[in-house]
Amino acid sequence: YSPDLALSDFFLFGYLKGALKGNTFESAEEALAVTQNILSKIDSRTLRNVFNNWLIRLRYVIEQNGAYYED
Repeated sequence: YSPDLALSDFFLFGYLKGALKGNTFESAEEALAVTQNILSKIDSRTLRNVFNNWLIRLRYVIEQNGAYYED
């Protein structure tokens, strides 16, 4: 496992943290519904950029024999 290559670590968690900041929820179900709504609104351009950045990270880690990627 490498956090440099996990899309959830280098994109998704930070994206959700920013989108959910300042919200409070009455229940886990409400939090889930809001999160699903946020995720459903991620546009294809953003996802394409995330994928392209992932490829860059993947190539770097391969070239560096597993070394961590630094922005």
